Amino acid sequence: MLRKKEELTCKQAQKMIDGFVSNSLSEEDRDAFIFHVHKCHECMDELKINYSILTALKQLDEGEDLSDNYDREVEQKINSYVDKKHFHKIAFVVSMIAVFVFSVSMGMFLTSTSTVYNDVVYSSNEENTTVSLNYDGVPDEMDPVDKAIAEYNADAINYIHTLDDGEE
Repeated sequence: MLRKKEELTCKQAQKMIDGFVSNSLSEEDRDAFIFHVHKCHECMDELKINYSILTALKQLDEGEDLSDNYDREVEQKINSYVDKKHFHKIAFVVSMIAVFVFSVSMGMFLTSTSTVYNDVVYSSNEENTTVSLNYDGVPDEMDPVDKAIAEYNADAINYIHTLDDGEE
């Protein structure tokens, strides 16, 4: 069954019957209308009566044979629309699940192929001591992780040099 945020009153739904029969309702109005007639037997009966009259008059004007079961036609029209809406909803949910699974898979792949580690090479000569944070991952100069690591390395080296300068 369809869900609608704002439900129609019977009076509003009955005003929309002609638009529904002539397929001139907007999708939003059609959703609200079908939601209402799905749960309101009085409006469904009113729809069936009006559909029978309007469709029979149209068929007579166009020289077509009259239908033998207008009630079934109304129910088929509503059910096909509801089925179509359900299909679109299911397709949307399945596509969102696919996007989620793909995102998680890519995250796991990138995590498994990249590592960040801190290398400190100590030397008896303080000038030869180096500190570097290495990243084994996406080899892209525009990678924000690479930029942050380069800044960290430069700051670490500058800090070591300021310590060396202060001890002299």
